[in-house]
Amino acid sequence: MAGEIALAQAAKISAYALAAARHGVAALHFYAYGVDVPQAVWDAIAALGRK
Repeated sequence: MAGEIALAQAAKISAYALAAARHGVAALHFYAYGVDVPQAVWDAIAALGRK
């Protein structure tokens, strides 16, 4: 994912993880520059670790 996760959408996080897995990518890196990341985005990222 290119860019600040505060600008991401929760559904895009899941789609990104799916695409990464299809290409054999086992780890993802997300970053936040500010404190205004929507809770839905944090929840989507946390859910990746539970799959």
